[in-house]
Amino acid sequence: MSQIERIFHTVMRHLRTSRSAEYKVVEAYFAGCNSLLDVGCGTGTFLERDPARRTGVDLNAENVDYCKARGLSAEVGSATSLPFPNASFDGLFCSHVFQVFSPNEAATAVKEFGRVVKPGGVVVISTLNNFRNFFQHPENSRPYPPDALLRYFQTQHGVTSPMWPGMPMMAQEDIWLRRPPLIRLRSATRPRLDRIMAGFNQLQYGMYLVNPFAFDSYVIKLRNHGSTREASA
Repeated sequence: MSQIERIFHTVMRHLRTSRSAEYKVVEAYFAGCNSLLDVGCGTGTFLERDPARRTGVDLNAENVDYCKARGLSAEVGSATSLPFPNASFDGLFCSHVFQVFSPNEAATAVKEFGRVVKPGGVVVISTLNNFRNFFQHPENSRPYPPDALLRYFQTQHGVTSPMWPGMPMMAQEDIWLRRPPLIRLRSATRPRLDRIMAGFNQLQYGMYLVNPFAFDSYVIKLRNHGSTREASA
């Protein structure tokens, strides 16, 4: 590591990051929840903040093994078929997973979220918005802007949309928008230059040099009302 890189990492340790800013919001959203499920828990960065009250589920068995080796509670499973009984948790967190779903997969995941969370519980979803760097992540399927996500819960004439019958009744209680760097830099063809630019983007974010008129990610708090309405015949 060069001297410049060491200086950069030292500076960044004392500045906010997008993850720390997101987690601060999420923790506030889950105030009062005693049992939480982290869907797509990865290596357990959210679980380790309160291991006694948090359980993770991840499609990748290696991630689950890693979590268990660190004493965290985690199981192998899919967001579209969660391995838990109905009404098992006070709250559910799904961070930066939603964008990998097709529309039908997203609808199935939402149904599962509503099933495993108690009536009156909280569902918090964090996902990428529609921005120009979205498809630099090969796993991403499509972005879900907030209005697109909320349409899964909207009703027409007292019933849900006929596209996805039986959706849970959830309502938005709050939303937090992550603003992008004031000047976002990227190189799609030169990896070393792209890493340097990514560092500059992180530095801007840490110093609150962000674009106030755009957002590239959001965290939405939904209240699960614990019921569904079938589409009309």
